[in-house]
Amino acid sequence: MENDYIYSFSQIEDKVKALQAEDIEAATAVALSWLGLSRDELKILRILDYNSAMRMLHTAGRVIYVREDTIADMLKGICEKAPEYSMGFFITDVNSAYEAAEKQELSPISVLKMRYFYEKHSAKLSGEPEDRVFLKEILRSVDESEADMEKQFAEYEKNAPEKI
Repeated sequence: MENDYIYSFSQIEDKVKALQAEDIEAATAVALSWLGLSRDELKILRILDYNSAMRMLHTAGRVIYVREDTIADMLKGICEKAPEYSMGFFITDVNSAYEAAEKQELSPISVLKMRYFYEKHSAKLSGEPEDRVFLKEILRSVDESEADMEKQFAEYEKNAPEKI
């Protein structure tokens, strides 16, 4: 997945579903990376942070609406397995989840980078301003400079669809 560009979650949806059958935490790490969550955020994300009825995830002072049905269903399934009083985490061992996902060629860091590109491209197409705070947070999470990411974004845009 490192050299492939992701222009929508549907491109990796089948791989995430297959991974979910093997390792739910690894699949969750990939899915949550697509939502823009960093490794550090995954370490503290609790089941109670997700409202499955409204498809809203509350994390790090922000609220994320989960648009993708596969991700919403996955998170809802995890929540339903945990008792209501549970203070459980979505992912108990983030490092192991990352390793398992990478073995299946679904690097959460690569997916997070693709979300960065997706956000920039979406803003450009819509004429809306970029969410600079969100983009800066992703930059910190992927440990790359803005200049390097801009070069990679230029490559991403070459084949990006006209409509997202």
